[in-house]
Amino acid sequence: MKDVTLLIQGKINDECFNLWIENYKEWNVVVSIWDDEDLSKYKIPKKWKVVLSSYPKKRFMKHGNLDYQIITTINALRNTNNTFVIKVRADEYWSNLNLVYELMMNNDEKIISSSMFFRKFGLYDFHCGDKVLAGKKENIELMFNIAYNIAKEGVLDTKVPETYLGLGYLVGKKEILFDDKFVLSLNNKNAKFDRQSAIDAIKSASKAIKKNFDSILINQNKLEIEEINKKLDHCSKIVEYCIGYNKLVEKYKNRIDINDEPYMRKHFEIVDINKLKPYIATRNFGDERGRVWHRDDFDNKAEHCLETLK
Repeated sequence: MKDVTLLIQGKINDECFNLWIENYKEWNVVVSIWDDEDLSKYKIPKKWKVVLSSYPKKRFMKHGNLDYQIITTINALRNTNNTFVIKVRADEYWSNLNLVYELMMNNDEKIISSSMFFRKFGLYDFHCGDKVLAGKKENIELMFNIAYNIAKEGVLDTKVPETYLGLGYLVGKKEILFDDKFVLSLNNKNAKFDRQSAIDAIKSASKAIKKNFDSILINQNKLEIEEINKKLDHCSKIVEYCIGYNKLVEKYKNRIDINDEPYMRKHFEIVDINKLKPYIATRNFGDERGRVWHRDDFDNKAEHCLETLK
């Protein structure tokens, strides 16, 4: 495995990290962790490289730990010289990474992604599985650098971290133009706006304006100038609303249809994590269930995850 680096990043879990040390001591390994970790309790192989990062003073993600994952991964990649990279987490453990390596060699222009959280198409957009990510260093680097840029812009209306990674890679490969039109389309993929709704709004506004003008003309000798001005001001606001609404309809009319499936199939391949047993994987539901651990028992189908793209 001279041409591949095993990149272990994130917060350390004692059991998992010791398994990495025990079973992958002969691999080229870069450990990218935070500078508050106590490494004195581990027998880290001499050939391994350890990269320490400081926590960011200002986070650029309001939810999840995607920003933390990006920081430690990018810092590790800067200390990696091999052609290929397999990225995993320090609080998880996977056996049989030789299978990932073989799949990567047979698909060396694709990103190899774990079946765990590689969601079925149509569920979430650009949703790869980030439990295991493997490929050419330049491609993994491209994915995380573009994901970093997109996340920092703060323009996506999503709380799904994997979307940033999958989308980041496709933007980096120039499959997708990440412009205002694309952002509008992705953020409002399910919004329904049509020309008829604009016409109906204008008709309703026209009736309201006509009612106000009729009132002025009929009662012109009775109404004070202040009252007329109020009615005219009300008419003006209705017109402003119609103009704004019509522009919104026109804006949404020009949206593009987003279908991530052909792009994901072209640039990704999946490794079924149940072929990497024994393993330890974790997730945080962010609710009363809290953190949950999977030990060889993750059900791809029950979790709406794909096992392969073939």
